[in-house]
Amino acid sequence: MNKEVEIPEIGKEQALALLNQSYEDSFIFGSGHDIYNMKDYITWGKAAGIGKKHIQHMNQKHYSGGDYKSTIFVEGKPVEYLEGIDNKAILSWFGGVIGADLAQHSWISGRGTWARNATATIYERLCEIAGITVEEGNSMKAKATEEYNARKEEE
Repeated sequence: MNKEVEIPEIGKEQALALLNQSYEDSFIFGSGHDIYNMKDYITWGKAAGIGKKHIQHMNQKHYSGGDYKSTIFVEGKPVEYLEGIDNKAILSWFGGVIGADLAQHSWISGRGTWARNATATIYERLCEIAGITVEEGNSMKAKATEEYNARKEEE
């Protein structure tokens, strides 16, 4: 049975909510190498109305390969597999949801480099949806990060 994946509505309010997230607590970030628990992405996506029903299709077991570069590490120790969502998958999916042109980065072979470029394109598109400049979006992100860091220091 092939069930169609539900697409969340990302309008101005949702775009602003994502742009107002700190770097440390953000749904959209460009590591390219990480696999996160689906619960983390649900937590980060909640501000924009992104939930389990939207992203569960990307949750899977990722297996380590036969060499160091393809080995998955958890807390510095190699593991056979890790269940979660690959950062590249969430970026590709979300870029498609908001109409960001990630195809322009298809020539990039490095996972991290591709992810950073895809993230920049996604941020530009979120700013466009929100009706603000990229500079305003960066300012919002920086302020949210300062507030996040201040809260962490108080804990």
